[in-house]
Amino acid sequence: MNALAPRIRPPMLAAGRGLVLSVYGLAVSIVLFVLAVVSIAFVLLGIGVFTTPVVLQAVRRHANQRRFWAADWSGVRIAVPYRPFPPDLRGGVTGQVERTTLLLKDPATWRDLQWLLVDMTVGPVV
Repeated sequence: MNALAPRIRPPMLAAGRGLVLSVYGLAVSIVLFVLAVVSIAFVLLGIGVFTTPVVLQAVRRHANQRRFWAADWSGVRIAVPYRPFPPDLRGGVTGQVERTTLLLKDPATWRDLQWLLVDMTVGPVV
């Protein structure tokens, strides 16, 4: 029985990681995608100017977590593609409008949203 344990451990670990990744990815990707779409739509009403930066930062954290897992579990390093914010962002409502505009103009934001859509539909299967 002890000779079998070293051979069973790696496949069981991989199966556990796959289960965690599937459940976590599905739940979080659906919630973040819906929040992002609603928040971006609410930019036209003015409410989204305040909610969009928060939601898109959560999307970025989720994508960065998945990049970390890819590097940790399989050795595949995925670069973080985001444009840095300028150091002189203003505060208040004007600063919120600037942050929202910068986030929505960043191509990496739209790639992350496309990735969420694919991740929540195909991710658990793969």
